[in-house]
Formats: sequence, C-alpha cells, structure tokens
Amino acid sequence: MKRTFFFALSVVAAASILSSCKQDGQSISGPGAVLPLSAHGGGGGSTPAQPAITYLTTPSSNKTSYYDVCVMDTDGTNQTVIYTAASGVTAWSPSWSPTGGSVAWCEMTGDGIGTAEAIKAIDVTVNSNGVAVGSNLRTIASWTGADSVMIAGSPRTTTWCQQSATGEIAFTLWHTNKVGLEHNVLDLCTASSSGGTVTVLASRNNGASYEYCLWSPDDSKIAMTYPGAIVLYDASTGAVDDSILESISARDIAWSHGSVLNSLVFGGSQTHYLMPGSSPTTENVNSGTVTWSPNNSGVMSAYGDLTKLKPFTTTTTTILKSFIGTQINWRQDWPF
Repeated sequence: MKRTFFFALSVVAAASILSSCKQDGQSISGPGAVLPLSAHGGGGGSTPAQPAITYLTTPSSNKTSYYDVCVMDTDGTNQTVIYTAASGVTAWSPSWSPTGGSVAWCEMTGDGIGTAEAIKAIDVTVNSNGVAVGSNLRTIASWTGADSVMIAGSPRTTTWCQQSATGEIAFTLWHTNKVGLEHNVLDLCTASSSGGTVTVLASRNNGASYEYCLWSPDDSKIAMTYPGAIVLYDASTGAVDDSILESISARDIAWSHGSVLNSLVFGGSQTHYLMPGSSPTTENVNSGTVTWSPNNSGVMSAYGDLTKLKPFTTTTTTILKSFIGTQINWRQDWPF
C-alpha cells in the first residue's frame, strides 16, 4: 500500500565562492575549454592525484557567480579544474558515472533563464605528471527554441545512475512560455549516457517545482522532490511508486549506495537520515551539500569547511577548513 506523508523542502542557494588556481601544464584556452589546472598547489607533486570527489567552484577570472567543474582527492588535496564553461555560462549539478570514469553536469546560459541548455560529460584521468585532466568533452543532450527550455537549478538536477548496466542520466527540465518566465511544465527525464533520445518519465503542470533528482541504490526508482512531498517514480515506466517524507528543511539530499543501507541524507542546519518506511533520524549537525562514501561508512559535507560525518551520529571530522567549493559528489568506486 502506498504510504503518503507531507514534506516541505526549502532550498538554500549555494553561497558565492571564489577560487584562485595556478596552472600546472598547458591549458586549452577559449570558451568551453578543458583546463588541466591544479588548484592550491595540488597535482604535479610527489603524490599523484586520486580524483574521487567532483564539485563546483567559481573561477577568479572571466566571470563571476558562475561555476566550473572540478575534482579532488578525498582529503581535499589536488583540487583541479577539469572544465571551465564559456563566459556567461553556468555549469551545475556534477555527478560521477557509476565506474568513476566520467563526470556529467547540466549547463545553462546566464543564470538559468537562457534559451540553450545541455547535459554534458567529460572523461577524467590522471596524466603522467600525476595531475587530473578532463578529455573527450561531449554533449549528451541539448535544447534550443523559443520556449526557453531550461534545467532546474537545485544542487541535484542532473544525476548519473548508480549501476553501470543502467547507463542513464536523469535530469529535470523547466519549460517557460515564450513571453514570461513562468515555469509552466516540469519534466522528469532520462537519457542514455552515450546520448540519443530523451525520455520524459513524468510531467507536472501549473508551476510545480522539482528540486532534487536522485536514483535509488538499485536504479529501480528515481526520487523527485518538490514542495509538499518526495515522490518515487518507477525508473522504467514513470509510474508513481510511493510518496514519502516528513517536514524537513534541506540544503541538499543524497541517496546511499548498494544494498546494505537504503537511506537518504538531508544536509541542513540539522542533518537528517531517512530509511524509506521508517521515521527520520535527526542529528544536531550543521551540514551543506552532501554525498555518501561508496561503502556508506561516512557522509561528506561541504558547507564552509569540508567535513566527514558518521551517519546516524553527531560525530564529525574536519577534512579541510574553509573549503572553496559546493555541490560535491563522490565516485562510487573510490573508498574513504
């Protein structure tokens, strides 16, 4: 029987962040360039980079308030820009592929009210100098037209599936009308990670706002949040499987990996854990954008500092003070 609860989610905008990076190797200049840059002295040293976390940072040059795609080690070292968007373009919601070889994100012109939007991906490797680099930049899907289709702007609007056999990326689209900026139709979509036809699994009208898009650990469901509830959709048919949650204010949401633990974590002024079918567990821990470790032994939080949280406890460990980044995502094949 379907369980129905009520849910009120408030999205707190990511704080403006600034990053100063030094060049390590020759960069590829120009709009939309892939940059083998090592930030804060990381990479190119005695210890090769081990890129396990992807995140966003704001460059100190060419534009402000827009984000570039980066990777780093789990201890916060070897912070490296792997992709910088063209001036006036925002990269958003980075997500690792299940095997950790690529990162996908959504890209929008300006502040997200543009007329050309895309899902892009890039391969991530470590070169002979021990520096993480991006290559094979590609577009998974894109949209143009007078309707100004745009990708929703929460921290988790683009997410790669958790199982490599699924081979799909899920994302949300907002359709505006041709004159104003009202969000008339919102779609939950999937596309093959190799590109091709976009499948619309579900739609909502009348300005209902999707805020987060999350695959379940086995990829059988996709969770979508919007004011009032979190809805679980069947990832194959788009049918509503369940509606869950309580009143929780969150900065970000992440779903655990594998079959051992099935839990959502909510980053916010308090950190909440929810196993579907159970009541949430609330810990008095202030957290931001969040991501589970591959074995679910820890949660990483980016909110001013980069912090490790022990799930379902108040135990925390500071990894890096004054972390310059947001929207972190941990590759599933890399241990803590």
